[in-house]
Amino acid sequence: MPKLFGQATHKEKPEIVAEIRKTIEETCPRGLAAAQRGMAEREDVRDFLPQIKVPTLVIVGRKDAISPVDEMRSIADAIPGAKFHVVEQAGHMAPLEQPGDVNTLIADFVGGLQLLNDATTRRTAPSSAPTIAGSISSPAPGRSSSPPLRRASNLGS
Repeated sequence: MPKLFGQATHKEKPEIVAEIRKTIEETCPRGLAAAQRGMAEREDVRDFLPQIKVPTLVIVGRKDAISPVDEMRSIADAIPGAKFHVVEQAGHMAPLEQPGDVNTLIADFVGGLQLLNDATTRRTAPSSAPTIAGSISSPAPGRSSSPPLRRASNLGS
């Protein structure tokens, strides 16, 4: 558990840590083992990152011991046009540790896509054409929107 959460969360929000610990403890051991094997065996697909052509937001917790800030910054740098943000007072579980900050980052990102789409539609559409509301592209069927990036670290306890 120490690697999942930042120290501030352990001290200030122990109920979040306890809830995740409970969830892990109640998970079927075979399922946990399969998940660990899957993470350990996944291939490195960093060479794929420059091919991503959809808007991308990379968020990392400042205290993330599993996917450190520098590693996540290099991932964002490899994706053309990706936005990168660090969430203070958070570890690997940033959405649970700092939900307000993470939700604001996501809302601002999605809102920016809407504004960009609206501006593009107004600029390129004939004046009599209706304006189409923005949308976010989905990955092709069967393809993950977030490919595995590296071998998993041991989560520790």
